[in-house]
Amino acid sequence: MTTLKECPFCGEKEVTTTQGIKGINAHYVIVCSFCGAVTSFEGNMSKVACTKAWNRRGRAAWHEWRRGNEEEVKGR
Repeated sequence: MTTLKECPFCGEKEVTTTQGIKGINAHYVIVCSFCGAVTSFEGNMSKVACTKAWNRRGRAAWHEWRRGNEEEVKGR
């Protein structure tokens, strides 16, 4: 099983995958335990496919967020 990368927004390593239900469709949700960022994947994507999709994103969002939140990042 592929491991989830850290949150691209705050750098938190504790990121979890859970399965939710929207209507009659099951989908996966990835949640950051620190900043609360949520990404959901609907359709017939497997948990592995969702993990790979989460890991594929760039780090630009993290660097953008970090620039405006230096004090919060230092306090972690």
